Amino acid sequence: MIAIGYVIDAFVLLIYAYAGTIPATIGPAYAASGLVFVACHLVLSETGFNERFKDHYFVASQSIVSMAIMLTFTYIVPEIGVMFLCTLFVVFNFSSLRSTPRQTAIVWTAMAFGLAGLFLLTDKPISIPHSTYLERFTTMLMFILSIGRCMFLGIFSSSLRQSLYKRGLELKEAYKRIEELAELDELTGSFQTPLHHADAG
Repeated sequence: MIAIGYVIDAFVLLIYAYAGTIPATIGPAYAASGLVFVACHLVLSETGFNERFKDHYFVASQSIVSMAIMLTFTYIVPEIGVMFLCTLFVVFNFSSLRSTPRQTAIVWTAMAFGLAGLFLLTDKPISIPHSTYLERFTTMLMFILSIGRCMFLGIFSSSLRQSLYKRGLELKEAYKRIEELAELDELTGSFQTPLHHADAG
């Protein structure tokens, strides 16, 4: 899903390039950096390297690297900087699927420092392209796709919670059945009376 997100953003960047807003190399460079980043984490996961760490999914590291990519491209092409800043919401949505409160605090702090450096230590004119009709259309598309991805992740998270709840109910039923079978007399097929109940009688 993260890789698809980078491809979607690269497509929007290509439209901006066609409109003459940014150089044509930005889209491919952005897609390449994102896909290489995803591929590296995929290799680490498939080789079992991530199993050595408490954070098996590398939630914090993946989120911080993604944020670094967004902030770097905001710095490189500030004329469409709002697009990358909007994508930070998508990054946080992805990380929220598996992050702990501690990881969330780390990622938020890293983002705060990154944004502080971008806004306070540079004079980059971060803006929203809207000079031409094609720029306005592309900016609209960027917002629609960003909000759509956030909504999709919300639906995905909700379906995961429902699935976990259903599995929990199934486990409860399974444990209940195991307890019933443990009390069943194999010879008579009737339930055995617990010893302390028998003694009390």
